[in-house]
This record gives sequence, C-alpha cells and structure tokens, in this order.
Amino acid sequence: MTARGHAVLARTRRVRCGATLVGLGLGLVLAGCASQAEQAKATDVCAQVEGLRDAAQAVRDLDPSTVTADEARAALEALQAEAAQAVAAADGTARRDAATLREAVADLRATVVAAGPDALTTARPLVEDQLGAVLVAAETLRQDLAAPCEAG
Repeated sequence: MTARGHAVLARTRRVRCGATLVGLGLGLVLAGCASQAEQAKATDVCAQVEGLRDAAQAVRDLDPSTVTADEARAALEALQAEAAQAVAAADGTARRDAATLREAVADLRATVVAAGPDALTTARPLVEDQLGAVLVAAETLRQDLAAPCEAG
C-alpha cells in the first residue's frame, strides 16, 4: 500500500473512532436525560399519591351518622379527581384499581342521591358499607401507585 493509501486508511479509522466516541457520548447524555425524566415522573407520581391519600382521609373522616349528601358528594368528587390525577401521572398504570374506585364511588353517590336528605337516616347502614368499599378501593389504588415511591 502506498503512503497515500496508509494516510487515507488512518484518517478513516480516526473518523470511525471519533464517530463511535460521539455516538457513545450522545448515548450517555440521552441515558442521563431519560434517567432524570424518570426521576421527575416518579416524584410527580409520589406527589399525586400523597394527594390521593389526603383525599381518602377526608372521605374516611366523614361520619356516616351525620354526613350530608353535599358533604359526601364534595369529598367523593375530590377523591375521584385525585385518583384520576395520580393514575394520569403514573401513565395509566393501575387502571383496574381506578375503575374499581370509580364504581364504588358511583354506587355510594347513587345511594346518597336516591335516599335524599330525608331518607338518608334509613340508608345509613348501606352508606356505611359503601363508604367502606370506597375506602378499600382507594387504599388499594394508593398502594399500587405508591409502590415505586416506597421502594425508592
């Protein structure tokens, strides 16, 4: 091979090595960005899980013997909103648990609305049972969404 051929071959190797190093560097940068994005997502999910926990506590604090339809409705709407935000932040994971919570809330809301303020006293045992179902569903959803928060 001629001197010129060796020079071309050496230059080609340097370009390939340079391209490989640039590719590796870019890969490391992208991996770092992906890692930061995952951490930010996890932080957002954890914050939403805290909101869900607080909303569930507000529902838990309702006293079935004295709760009004408006108080129950407001607490349930807040719980559903927090659950939707938490599931959205978690990219839709735990959809089955979220659906179970929505169903339990819908059942309780229907009972409260159907009973009305005058008949709510007679519906209290059913309200208590359904309130328990809402709280179990909310806690199951919270636990599923909080698993990465508690692990990290």
